[in-house]
Amino acid sequence: MGNEKCRKGNRIMINGNYYHRTHKNHKPDTRGKVDHRDSPTNLFGIQNTDREIKWVQSEDVKNDSLIGYHQLVFALSKLINIYSNVKMKEWLDKNKTFNSLLKEDNLGRKYLIYSDYRKWAVANSKKLNLKERQKKEIKLWILGL
Repeated sequence: MGNEKCRKGNRIMINGNYYHRTHKNHKPDTRGKVDHRDSPTNLFGIQNTDREIKWVQSEDVKNDSLIGYHQLVFALSKLINIYSNVKMKEWLDKNKTFNSLLKEDNLGRKYLIYSDYRKWAVANSKKLNLKERQKKEIKLWILGL
């Protein structure tokens, strides 16, 4: 049962109930497929709207720069290897110190001040899987751009 050989060549026909884990976003009902709308790379489109603060490049950042919440989700998902916006936001919601640093402007956009975010990233470097080289070049790694 399970795998049966096709009549033409050595191709293997996989049983319809078979699936394998290919990604951290795995859901059994999608049979190993990933929901591509849930990917952090889709957050680039938000930066051009009025719902997000303009994303900051790592060369242009200053200590008083405002960094949007979606840019943080994008950058941290690369460091932690969680490629789901929903799971990344859940991970951030569990962190009480991160939530205390978040601020909101009069339009309802969430942001962090870079100096506070940098202190938080250095303090949580084990959770973020930062290597020694990444700690030295922290400006490049924690912004993701």
